[in-house]
Amino acid sequence: SKNLKNYDIAMVPHFKMPQMEDETVDLFFNQRSFGEMDSKTVVEYIHQIGRICRGYLMHINHSKKFRFDENGEKSENLPSTEIKPDPAKFKKIYEYPWMFNRLEEEIAHKGVRNIAFLYERRKA
Repeated sequence: SKNLKNYDIAMVPHFKMPQMEDETVDLFFNQRSFGEMDSKTVVEYIHQIGRICRGYLMHINHSKKFRFDENGEKSENLPSTEIKPDPAKFKKIYEYPWMFNRLEEEIAHKGVRNIAFLYERRKA
């Protein structure tokens, strides 16, 4: 966490997040990967972000719920509308359809729309 002060932007691997100090990151951003993860993984990410984030969480993910097999184990994802930080700690600033969906996504995944969300950490 001390090294983060030397940078404006950092890509932190998921396994390092538990080692980060509380409320040390101004903005977390995720685009199109929460919707591809199993729900347990996303819940853990959101928990860690809620602990580490002192400013904002923005994520852009699709709204489709689906099941998949991962290493022989059945899992399901969380649609973007269900990916929310703790409402006691964060308030939603906005939610709107992402206007930059690619045409091939719209054709291949009819009815799956990406939605952009912005949350702000509540002041204590």
